[in-house]
Amino acid sequence: MPNKHTKKQFIDQLKFPDISNKLITFLFLLFAILFSFFVLSGIFYYFDTVPYVATTLMADISNPAELHKATYELLQQRLSPEQFTPLVSGPYGLDLYQNSQNFYSQLDLYLIKPLYVFFLRSLYLLGVNPLDALLITSLIPALGILCIFFIWLKKYLLPLQALILTITLSSAARLIDLTQGLVHNNLSSFFLIAAMYILVVKKREWMTIILLCFSILIRTDNIIFVSLILAWLIWSHIFRFGLTFSRELNIRICGLIAAVGIYFSISTIYGHGWWFLFYHSLIESQVNVDNFNIPFSFSLYFSVVSNAAATIFSSGFSMASILPIFILMTLVAIPAKNWKLETNQLIKPSQLISPIQLVLLSIPVLIAYLLLFPLVSAWDRLFTHFYVLYVIAVAYNISNGEIRKSKGSE
Repeated sequence: MPNKHTKKQFIDQLKFPDISNKLITFLFLLFAILFSFFVLSGIFYYFDTVPYVATTLMADISNPAELHKATYELLQQRLSPEQFTPLVSGPYGLDLYQNSQNFYSQLDLYLIKPLYVFFLRSLYLLGVNPLDALLITSLIPALGILCIFFIWLKKYLLPLQALILTITLSSAARLIDLTQGLVHNNLSSFFLIAAMYILVVKKREWMTIILLCFSILIRTDNIIFVSLILAWLIWSHIFRFGLTFSRELNIRICGLIAAVGIYFSISTIYGHGWWFLFYHSLIESQVNVDNFNIPFSFSLYFSVVSNAAATIFSSGFSMASILPIFILMTLVAIPAKNWKLETNQLIKPSQLISPIQLVLLSIPVLIAYLLLFPLVSAWDRLFTHFYVLYVIAVAYNISNGEIRKSKGSE
């Protein structure tokens, strides 16, 4: 964290006015209000809204036919014809609208996010309409992401710089669009960002582990990033202190066991296997989940992955995902010598993890997504936590650079 002398140098160098921290905080709160206004003014509904409403209504409706009827009646009552029609259009949407059994077979694909469903049902049981519950669990986490990002940036940069970058991120990472779509991914990213902040800044590992496990209860694929972080924490302790089973090491090992246990428990209860999800999401939507029996085809799999790799950069300057922009920004902004230093620290740790080391841990995750779930058009709503992390890593690098310059001049 930069000292006052370092911040003074940074102000002189970049010509940023030294504006009161209270004023900047007020401006951030004003921005949060405007962000909420923009979200509320343009909410849109896509097919996943339908099964999430159904999983919420399952709190007091168990019969498949009654649940199907209640779900679509609620949507027809609350949505305009222009909003409702796309939800029941096309062969897939129309079949599920007309066939309660096929519709019911889809719900395990959404119940596999038990913590998210728990929040939706809790709000519903408190009297909140299911659609409003979807909005709350999308907007509140988005505001939480912006709040943590702003506070974290202020550890490394001036308050005005932190505010400018926070406003920029909300647009560059498409956070407004994602929040308007009422997705569960905001809640997943919020828990991951909160976990990384507490780990790096607050250094409270038990709280970090709880938040990481919560993220798996919302998206099981978070197990990849979560297990890498927890495995590194275990390795860090063993490398520095040897294989001595201290309280600290025991907490880290139990955290990894808990994370893996949660993943396999949820996958066993609700999962339909990786190949089904791959085929259903990337090749052809299945109206009846239980009847899927198509065998794995390597040629088909390779064709999909190859096409996905090609569409990361689509024609001209248009991109299927903004991920390459954030990666390029991080690579350019952080010097090669710092990457080498942080890589060495990752392999031979002498201190707790840094934002740049977390970026390095994200690389295997991105490769895994390309190989296992190459739905490039959906990556932006899956990777909000990485976009936040990449900007934080750049700010951390700038802050450390200024500190080193300050110490050198002394």
